[in-house]
Amino acid sequence: MRKIDGKTHRRFIAALESMIRDMDALGFTDAADELVVSHCELEEIYRHYNRKVEELNQLATAYLSLFEEKHSEYFNASRLRQKVQTRIRHKEKNESERNQKLPVTTVKNAL
Repeated sequence: MRKIDGKTHRRFIAALESMIRDMDALGFTDAADELVVSHCELEEIYRHYNRKVEELNQLATAYLSLFEEKHSEYFNASRLRQKVQTRIRHKEKNESERNQKLPVTTVKNAL
């Protein structure tokens, strides 16, 4: 979508208004009246366009904010899960080592 900036819009409206005055001065009142209607329609559409652009910017900002919040939550949950898994692996490794040493210790005590 191509953005319509205010400067370009104002220039076009100024040119349109100048054309309306020239056509009125030359006696082309019907054509000038049509241009006045077009001028009003353009102004209304441009206001509507600006409102929609602002709404879109607000939605984009809301989306970005929500995305950053959820991404942060996901990242923290992922780190927590990784810590828990590491703790479980270390615990299993220690238990496995303890279980392997236990029978040897028992045999030595029996002698």
